Amino acid sequence: VFLLFQEVPGCSTCKRFGEGPLSMPLLVEAIETHFVPLAVFNNVGSDAHLLARYKEPAWNNPVVRFFAADRKELVPRKDRVWTALGIVTRMRRAMRESGTEVPDWLTLLEQDLVGSRLERTTVAMRCFKDGERQIGAMNGVIRTEAAWIGKHEVVEVVFDPKRLPFASLLERVEHVSCLHVYAHDDAQAAVARALVGERVSVRKEDARTAEASDQKFFLGRSELRFLPLTPAQATKVNSALGHEKDPTAYLSPRQIRLLESIRKAAAKDATVLDGLSRPGDVEALGAYEAQLRERLP
Repeated sequence: VFLLFQEVPGCSTCKRFGEGPLSMPLLVEAIETHFVPLAVFNNVGSDAHLLARYKEPAWNNPVVRFFAADRKELVPRKDRVWTALGIVTRMRRAMRESGTEVPDWLTLLEQDLVGSRLERTTVAMRCFKDGERQIGAMNGVIRTEAAWIGKHEVVEVVFDPKRLPFASLLERVEHVSCLHVYAHDDAQAAVARALVGERVSVRKEDARTAEASDQKFFLGRSELRFLPLTPAQATKVNSALGHEKDPTAYLSPRQIRLLESIRKAAAKDATVLDGLSRPGDVEALGAYEAQLRERLP
């Protein structure tokens, strides 16, 4: 049970919580398909008995709690969890505590939202296409982007060092034709030199983002490019397509159904979605999905 204690219509914090995290498509889908969603109004008298039962204060900011069918609380109660990351992290914990398998697409959403603990590095490859295909498949790589440093085609890599330490990342990249490592600091450079020798330098200039046509080569030539994918999803889907593997493992059930609608619409009119461009910001995906659905018959 996903139990939301909320003021209605609510203060600015309550409204931002509804317009932000609780409007994010993948988060909404997870709530609606993996939980029984319930709301208790903490400022309306008719729900006073429920506030008393759960020892919740009235006129409080949003609080989300997670319960099993037997009313056992799966995750300890916590105030001030109003970010998408905070909610997704606690949802995944509640699912694990209840013995429910956490789908890959929900794990990818959490990875997209982590932010502060992620690291970045830049590697020169023979081409963007193969670089993103190979590196994007690695567990622990969250996002990739095609770019230029001087005349070198490079891949900007965002990774989670807890899941994929920098040394392990480089060891794997070295096996897929890494030409040069542009370390982001002296610590990265020291690790890289121990692994790839002199093909290392500390990056002194900003990378130039490659043209849109060079980004996510395989995804960009597939109808999946129109889906409201998070950056992590786009990275994994692009790599799966490049390796001729089934990309739907990284899609949610609703995204799979939406893909079928896209394919049917495109079969009737190949230009129906012309001009639509998926945003790179996770929080903008809700508005983008609404635009996409308006175009579909």
